[in-house]
Amino acid sequence: MDTHRLHELRPHHRALTHKIVSAPDFRDSADGIREFPDGSGVLGRIITLGDPIHLDTALAHPEEWWPSASDEDTRDLLTQRIISEGFILPSILGTLVTLMSAMYATTYTSAKGKGKGTERKRQIRLKYYGSPISDFGIVKGSVNIDARHRMGYLIPSEPLFIKGQDPDDHYWIYFTTAAGRDIYLDCGLYAFHKGRVLEAQPYSKHGMAPLTWCPTYFVDLMSSSGKNKLEALPSVEHTERERFSVLRDPSLEEVARHCPTNLNPEHVEAIVGFLNKVSSSTRKRSYLEQKMAVTWSIGSFFIMQLNLENREYLNFPDEPALHDLGYMDSGEAMGGVFREQAELYSKHMRKWEKKQRKGNKEVTLETMEAAYQEWAKKMYKEHYGEEATWTTREEAIQAWMGKSFNTR
Repeated sequence: MDTHRLHELRPHHRALTHKIVSAPDFRDSADGIREFPDGSGVLGRIITLGDPIHLDTALAHPEEWWPSASDEDTRDLLTQRIISEGFILPSILGTLVTLMSAMYATTYTSAKGKGKGTERKRQIRLKYYGSPISDFGIVKGSVNIDARHRMGYLIPSEPLFIKGQDPDDHYWIYFTTAAGRDIYLDCGLYAFHKGRVLEAQPYSKHGMAPLTWCPTYFVDLMSSSGKNKLEALPSVEHTERERFSVLRDPSLEEVARHCPTNLNPEHVEAIVGFLNKVSSSTRKRSYLEQKMAVTWSIGSFFIMQLNLENREYLNFPDEPALHDLGYMDSGEAMGGVFREQAELYSKHMRKWEKKQRKGNKEVTLETMEAAYQEWAKKMYKEHYGEEATWTTREEAIQAWMGKSFNTR
């Protein structure tokens, strides 16, 4: 889901295309809290925006974007919170349709079975503590976010006030095991400076944008201790209003069977219809959000397929590397393969995949890795004026990280 925040369909946030004139001290728990000027009665912190600035300039030279910030880490933190805002629902739906298509509607060739020339097909399914996942889908509800973690943006010259992400219109993923155990996965909390940070490098394989971290929040609702190794601290109170099964939805089941290359208008309508069904009591989703949901339902299929075909999940760490949000303020988190570089990579791979399909060329692990190496070496030379000498993805990321730490 974090790669969706880098996607070309997402419009640039207005707060990143205007200079910041004034902003509260986010390290002070009470500074700048006041009522939003839209008549809603909501309390939060308001960031006042001034002259326009190009997004590339804001990201590459954040001191020009927010001159009065107390330090570089504060700028980095606010940048990532702003990037994380919005479009949660289409991102979740696209992710779950991809998961359903790649895992629950596709079989994979395993080792040769008994008999000459025969092959055994294997189905890959999710499990949690040995119990199969029997259902997954979307939860609609709210999270308890106090005023100091809510943001709004004021552009006096227009005049315009933009309310930040709304904790009362929130969405997250649920998984239910065959034993009846419920698990929440919420990837939309970082905009409120909540949750934890997962080191993403070990999982960024086979065409996925080479992110070094991503925000997450994982809760086992039936854990006897109330906590587990993945759960964020301090806890976030989720209030569930409705849940919508993706795995058991008949129309999405048809989508999964035909994804990604044989979708017809009826399948597209099924995705859009499900999106609007989930949000019906709140608002009908815009055309852009509908397009996001359809595009993201298709776009990550090959990445997930290659991970499953190559059984990459067997190489994942036994335990995920998690950090509290203080990690986000450090140079280590913001260094490495910067998010704007990851965005360029995502665009490069989308163009590459289109060319492959247009020429009826197979998308394989080898061709995808070659495309990554070509892009990474080109970018490395452009940034540092040196020829890249690595041969593997892991060596490439280490080279980027070493340069980033040395230039901060």
